[in-house]
Amino acid sequence: MVMDDITQTIICTVGDWAVVSGHVEYEINCQRALTGQKWTIKRRYRDFFFLNNKIQFFGLDLSLPPKKMFGNLKPTFIEDRKAGLQLFLDKITVHPLLYCSSLVYGFFANNGDAIIKELYQYSMLPLRNYRNYVLGEKLPDLGWRFCKIFSNVFHVSTKKQEIYVWMSYGADFCCSADEVLLILQFLRNLHCPYLSESNLTFADQNGIGVVKDFLSNGSLRDQLYKKHPTGDFWTKYGMDNECFVLNPVNVRFIARQILEALFIFNSIAYPFFFIHCGNVHITNLGCEIADFEFALTGQSCFNRPAMIRAKHVNTIEDMMVYNFGQLLYEMVSGVLVFPDHSAHQAIDSLPQEFQPMLRSIFLPESKLPSLAELISDKIFAEVPIVRMTQRSIQIPGAVKSSLEKLSSNILNRFLSDRMTFNEKQKQEHLEELMHCDFERQRRKELVLAQLKNSTVQVSNVQ
Repeated sequence: MVMDDITQTIICTVGDWAVVSGHVEYEINCQRALTGQKWTIKRRYRDFFFLNNKIQFFGLDLSLPPKKMFGNLKPTFIEDRKAGLQLFLDKITVHPLLYCSSLVYGFFANNGDAIIKELYQYSMLPLRNYRNYVLGEKLPDLGWRFCKIFSNVFHVSTKKQEIYVWMSYGADFCCSADEVLLILQFLRNLHCPYLSESNLTFADQNGIGVVKDFLSNGSLRDQLYKKHPTGDFWTKYGMDNECFVLNPVNVRFIARQILEALFIFNSIAYPFFFIHCGNVHITNLGCEIADFEFALTGQSCFNRPAMIRAKHVNTIEDMMVYNFGQLLYEMVSGVLVFPDHSAHQAIDSLPQEFQPMLRSIFLPESKLPSLAELISDKIFAEVPIVRMTQRSIQIPGAVKSSLEKLSSNILNRFLSDRMTFNEKQKQEHLEELMHCDFERQRRKELVLAQLKNSTVQVSNVQ
């Protein structure tokens, strides 16, 4: 099963309405901003109300219009409520963290709940082939995207609790299940000190599954928020929750080790770049990256729309650098997402020692720094590093070919979407220009000047 890119920006417009069985039904026209894919859904106020109740724990002021018991079928009231519902949708569709969640996806898709249920069934099928594992409870909404499914599992012989994670294939997927299995085996043999080793990895025609140890301390993000690892994403990381930040020594220590892992990935053309505090685990020896296997699914990260807007992101290595910047920002600020619309203010508010590096990533003068340039930065001069025991990495020809194909697919679609985005931006700017008061006056003066010139020419002829 291969899905469309769920991070593509959604534009929603509340259109017509009708009274059906004593209730107002609103028609909502939806469109993916870059691909132009369009669909229409019909929702009642009750649907908006239930959605608001589900996601309000994240701490956003979504401004849902209040309930009204009487007079709610009057056209004037319906039009006012319609405007309020439009504002509500505009706030939800502002970032993939919201509109890629199972809560919101079920609202926007015509058969969203059925698709989510089908994905869960797909995730369970391959696990049945491994009889040494017993399925435990499902862990709903542990992540931000609906197509990544988490469940508890228990090893039959050891009774040890482990975590089963499954993800469906995405828009950039271009390999066969057999090719994915070869790459997974290659990754298991890397033995990099900064990569978390999984207990079991597998793939079929629908997606990739990973069984890994249950860590009671959770991810780095869990530790920053002081939350239990199995809580749902929205409750744990809500904007009203207190988030602690790391001291500069620990930030440098973790960041340098992450850079080492990214440098290795880049050297073998493995397109893993979605690094964040949610897939970094702290160990006795430093830190490890988890869930790196899911880069093979071809699913997009929630920073993809921001990377499309960032004109200096043009290669897979640039994507690694950009997302590393997001990780660094989260560690020193405690904020999940870097605000690229106010980059100067965001960076100026951070500790001085990290500002130059973050400026080089989010406000570059000409191009992004390379991973090697970041590694050689003076802030990492005294950070100890454990090297891989392997002096060289031998990549099988079939694995190398598959990774190159996947990387090319990711980059080509990204650059194509960037071109579409730029064209739409130019068109929108042109339309705004054509409708502004100054431009209308300028065009009016041009027309009057042309008419005056034509009149003079006619008079001269006569």
